[in-house]
Amino acid sequence: CKVYDAETKQAVQDHPAYRLVHDEPHSFTGAEDFRTALTRDAPLTGYGYAFVNRVAGKPIALLRPDPNAVPRIA
Repeated sequence: CKVYDAETKQAVQDHPAYRLVHDEPHSFTGAEDFRTALTRDAPLTGYGYAFVNRVAGKPIALLRPDPNAVPRIA
């Protein structure tokens, strides 16, 4: 997985979210397992959600909520 700079559209490794997406989204799941779960959720429920937990605006963790527990906005 890559993280892209919104302005330059270039892949970046120095972005605070890079470590979360590429290595470890949080302390109890590896990145590969996390991405697999999101990919599995998408065809089964129609959605693959990730909640970005931030402290002082900096992303510190990605969490996967139960996709059936997230309200749908029509």
